[in-house]
Amino acid sequence: MDSIDEAVASVNVVAEISAAELLERIARARDWASKEADRHYTLVDQHVHEDDSTIQVLAQQSRAAAFEAVRVVLEEILQPGTHSTP
Repeated sequence: MDSIDEAVASVNVVAEISAAELLERIARARDWASKEADRHYTLVDQHVHEDDSTIQVLAQQSRAAAFEAVRVVLEEILQPGTHSTP
C-alpha cells in the first residue's frame, strides 16, 4: 500500500465482499505466499554456493521464512487445525 487512504479503501472493499469471495482471496494470497517462499528458498540455495554471500543468504532466508509464515496462517484460516504445532 502506498498510502493510508489505499489501506483504508482496501479494508472497505473487504467489508463489501461475500464470504466465498473472501475465501478465494485468502486462497490466492496463500498460494502467492507459498510461491514467494519457494522463490526465496531457491535464491538461498543459489547464494550458498557463492563466496562472500552470507548476508545475502540470511536476507533471502528471512524473506522465505516470512512468506512461509504468511502461508501457514492463511492455510489455518482456510483449513483450521491442519498445521502442526511446533
